[in-house]
Amino acid sequence: MEPGALTLVRSGLGWHLVEVLEKRPSIERGFSEARADVLAALEAVKRDHGLKIYRRNLRERDKHKVEVFPEVLARPPREDRWE
Repeated sequence: MEPGALTLVRSGLGWHLVEVLEKRPSIERGFSEARADVLAALEAVKRDHGLKIYRRNLRERDKHKVEVFPEVLARPPREDRWE
């Protein structure tokens, strides 16, 4: 695809319109050169997975009832509240 080209891409979140802004030549590098980037990407995946499990466990463990008071939400906040 050339710069300025538009395309539709489907992901797990739906459809996305993507525009190519610039095109750069590819760079080949060995594992020793890419090692830090590869490890950082793997750590990010592990961290995201761990956070997902942690949040799921919190939701399952702490199933509290949430009660909303519309009359309180309808009132404007007091000015001295955040001082």
